Amino acid sequence: MESQALQNKSKPSARIRLIFAAGFVVLSTLLVFPFFYSKTEVISGRRVYKMLGTHDLLTHVKMMQQFELSLSAGIIEPRWFSEVNNGYGSATFNYYPRLFYYVTTLVNIPFHDWHTTLLILSIVCLAASGGSMYWMARMFYSRPASVIAALLYVLLPYHLLDLYWRGALTEYAGFILLPLILRFAIKVGTEPRTLNFAGLGLFYGIHLMTHMPVALMFSYGMVFFAIIWAAQKRDIRILFRIGAGMAVGVLLSATYWLPAVLETSLVYEWASRMFPYHSVYITPLEGANAFDTLIILTFKYNLVLVIVAALALKYRRRDDQEQDKGFSWDRMWVIMAGFALFMCNALSYDISRLLPKIQAAVPPFRWLAIAALFSALLVAAVVERWRAAELRLLARVALVVILALNVWLAVSKSLLSSLVNGPMPASDIYLDAGFIPAGAAQPGALRDSPRIELQPEGGLAETTRWDPENREIRLKTDQPATVRIKTYNFPGWKASIDGKPTTISSDNDGVQTISVEPGTHVIDTAFKNTRTRTAAQLVSLFGLSSLVGLAIYGRRRVAADQQEPKLKRETAHATAGAMRLLGNRRIAVAVVAAIVAAGVAIALAFARPGHDKSNSGSRAPAGGSASPSGLPADSDASLFIPNASTISVAVDPESLDQLVESLARHDADRIDELSHSGKVLVVENRTRVRVLERSAGKVKVRLSEGRYQWAEGWVPDPWVR
Repeated sequence: MESQALQNKSKPSARIRLIFAAGFVVLSTLLVFPFFYSKTEVISGRRVYKMLGTHDLLTHVKMMQQFELSLSAGIIEPRWFSEVNNGYGSATFNYYPRLFYYVTTLVNIPFHDWHTTLLILSIVCLAASGGSMYWMARMFYSRPASVIAALLYVLLPYHLLDLYWRGALTEYAGFILLPLILRFAIKVGTEPRTLNFAGLGLFYGIHLMTHMPVALMFSYGMVFFAIIWAAQKRDIRILFRIGAGMAVGVLLSATYWLPAVLETSLVYEWASRMFPYHSVYITPLEGANAFDTLIILTFKYNLVLVIVAALALKYRRRDDQEQDKGFSWDRMWVIMAGFALFMCNALSYDISRLLPKIQAAVPPFRWLAIAALFSALLVAAVVERWRAAELRLLARVALVVILALNVWLAVSKSLLSSLVNGPMPASDIYLDAGFIPAGAAQPGALRDSPRIELQPEGGLAETTRWDPENREIRLKTDQPATVRIKTYNFPGWKASIDGKPTTISSDNDGVQTISVEPGTHVIDTAFKNTRTRTAAQLVSLFGLSSLVGLAIYGRRRVAADQQEPKLKRETAHATAGAMRLLGNRRIAVAVVAAIVAAGVAIALAFARPGHDKSNSGSRAPAGGSASPSGLPADSDASLFIPNASTISVAVDPESLDQLVESLARHDADRIDELSHSGKVLVVENRTRVRVLERSAGKVKVRLSEGRYQWAEGWVPDPWVR
């Protein structure tokens, strides 16, 4: 057998399993509890516990609330974020993975309280990630070593940073899936059974639908893993098998990623423009703020951990069988952990720039999640050799010191240091310029209008239904009129007047308008699937049916094998194991080719880049530009860019245009030149400012603190909050 520690596969008793599970739940509760109960506010004379304020938590809470509202309205697959941007909405759910929000809605049903719901989910996700890591490590190592790996995986600083500083709930939940994907990838490579293909496709597809950035990074990581493994074993079938299992996951998740890819040009997505992937690598320098410093410290710790563990393994005695084959899983963990850490810094630029869509994974420090997976397995390997008395005293002491350092970093830095931050702000108005229609006005510039307006005035109009993706309007007018509906116009919105289809147009702000003739009318609007979205659903259904078929066949195959006489089963395994369905190379290639070909055929049959011709009148004006900030003059605000340490402030509008152009071209030299010439002032993220003047897409501010206090300058509208 290839696995190094399959020698100890006896199952623990139910009592031991229960103790393990309870221990991880208790530990997770202790680690998560301060996030939810360290801050309080007095509201209406009653003390209320508040969650910590983080980078992304408010966004996730708003999305959870909207998702529950959409599901309650009978929408099975919500795609429109209606309760955002002061009611104008956005296409966020068309571009952001949605699976996590189905779970939050389900958990919230008995509680009707998002604080309790997120507390339970945070505990469960942390404990489940430890459980999945334990299950992964048990493929190779003993129970004690696997428990250490699970504990380390839970306690690695970046894992807790995801919750306490970033509030990145979907990435935090994705820690559960990484060990499961790796486990089934290894099972597929060594035991090409249909159940293993189904497991790999299922968990990989779920990850793609939960958190695309890390899933994209892990996709490239798994390709690298499969290539290295196949090269060392000199068996190209390993590469094909893992690719086949991942292909099923790609088809399964198409309902999310296919529209997100093919309809990218339809939205304004400022984050990727303002945070070029190759400009925000981890550096060895001290961070400009507390969070950046913690990220750098986490990277350095993980690097030291991998180096120390790799050196410790040099003292072990190599298994004769492994030595003959020149292959070691321990070495694989070192290679993969080193690869993930390498991808975090600028040295990886020449590789990263070749990876398709890598900008979607920004910032690069997300590779630390993948480094955590392989670092935990590497420590399990060291502990296993330690138990076998193959490590010298120096290696044991070094390992203990490193693990103690990890606990200190996780608790003191990731957890306790975050408690100085304030509670999550309560905001009824939530503006997010991401994923609004391309060319539309920024949400902060739109007036807070009624839901329905008639131009010219004089008629009567009322809203009889206003659901997240369905609206009904009754009106009466004595002259031709234009109805303005308080919703951004985005491909997929359809309308009818008295049951007859009509065209939805856009005003200068990209807001829906419909022309009506004199008389009494009923207007219905609904957010429908484009051909691309319909194709994506069909591809996902095809992927799901393929996965179910693999699972059913695999279960029957296992049942049949169990009924065979032992001798016959062993003989069949020895002589024809590689010939089983999907184990045979020719059959595997044919099946995978058929699955992919069918999925592509469905997509080509229905999908069209852009939007439907039938909805051609719904596009926002192509010549539209960013609109001024909604913050009034003489108001206080802050400069903020998520995951950035510093912000550049241009001294005049011309310098701002040069700065934005340089950012778009990723021209770091030009940005440095602007800074050195005094045309750009570099200040810390979250610097407080005073809004002085508004213009198209830009805001003039006065710096209220820091090195350049009282200086005035210009910044893009999205940077002012």
